[in-house]
Amino acid sequence: MFWKDNVLIGKLEILVSEGFRRSGIISCNGDLVAHYLGYGMTLGISSRGVGSLKKINGKNVVQNDFELICWDIVSSPSTPGSYLYKDANDFNKYDEVLTNNNEIEETKGMNRATGETYTGGESKEDLVAKLNKFLKF
Repeated sequence: MFWKDNVLIGKLEILVSEGFRRSGIISCNGDLVAHYLGYGMTLGISSRGVGSLKKINGKNVVQNDFELICWDIVSSPSTPGSYLYKDANDFNKYDEVLTNNNEIEETKGMNRATGETYTGGESKEDLVAKLNKFLKF
């Protein structure tokens, strides 16, 4: 792993079972991840860890006792733009734009199901309407 500006980039190995390799049988989480990627799904990645926070100038700051436990493959990561990509340059379309005071100005992304572009400024009602349209309610 390495940092490129404010983006952590790394490679991972997805462990799949012999049954998946030979016959496509899904018997573990790695098989399921490989199956989803094989169908072109975009998956997210999130970190899991423990440690303390200290409020400094109204912001929570992670302290030196933080311990990274693992990385999880998820459908919707909590950090904007934390997705798996085949090409490291693909992260640019989901990158956060930070203002001079290090606050997120706007987060842009793409709905993986519909291909529609969205911004972090959409209302709750707009998001629910898009979800209902996607689910065909």
